[in-house]
Amino acid sequence: MYPDGRFSSEMVLDRQRQALYEEREKLYEEYRYLKKEYADLDKASQTIGDYLESLRNEPECKMKKGELE
Repeated sequence: MYPDGRFSSEMVLDRQRQALYEEREKLYEEYRYLKKEYADLDKASQTIGDYLESLRNEPECKMKKGELE
C-alpha cells in the first residue's frame, strides 16, 4: 500500500513494468557492448605487453648467442 492507503491501478503498474523492462534491455545491450570492448582492449594490452617483454629480453638472447655488438 502507498502512504495514502491506495494501490496504483493495474494499468499504471503495467506501464511502469514495461518501462523497466525496456530500460533493462537497453542497459543489457550497453553491458554486452562494453564487455566485448573490454575483452578486445585486454587482448590488445596483453599483445603489447608480450611484444615489449620480447624487446626487453632481446639483448639477453643475443648475449647467449654471442651476437651482441
